[in-house]
Amino acid sequence: MLVSALILALQAPVVTDDVVVFSSVSYVNDTRWESVVRAVDLERSPRWAASADNPPVAPRVAVRSARVLLATVFTGPDGWDLSQISLQPVVNQADKWVYVVDFEQQPPVVPHNATDGELGSFIGEKMGVVVLMDGTAMRPTGHPLKKH
Repeated sequence: MLVSALILALQAPVVTDDVVVFSSVSYVNDTRWESVVRAVDLERSPRWAASADNPPVAPRVAVRSARVLLATVFTGPDGWDLSQISLQPVVNQADKWVYVVDFEQQPPVVPHNATDGELGSFIGEKMGVVVLMDGTAMRPTGHPLKKH
């Protein structure tokens, strides 16, 4: 059973270096994938000053970094299309931002000689990758979902 795609962005204030300051969760192939940004990760990432028009890392650089990471997590990374890229401020962190790069799985190719005429339906899986302002894509941790 395919799990419905769900991407959440959760944020919490920083207390120590081990505290998660930003996270993104995706569900792909019956697995919960979580990318976390800890205070120490965010500290090494450049700030995006309010006076600067452009972020420290260009959006296309963030997409390339996310795609490289995607290739290490899933086989067939070319089977994923870029669906959205967003810049998100990190709560309680002045001038600290992250990209969330969302990919959507491509539908399967239907042979031209299919005779039954039934295509069925396809709900593509979605995967979000968090990218810091230094271009680092945060590696997600996968946890299989329990089947009842």
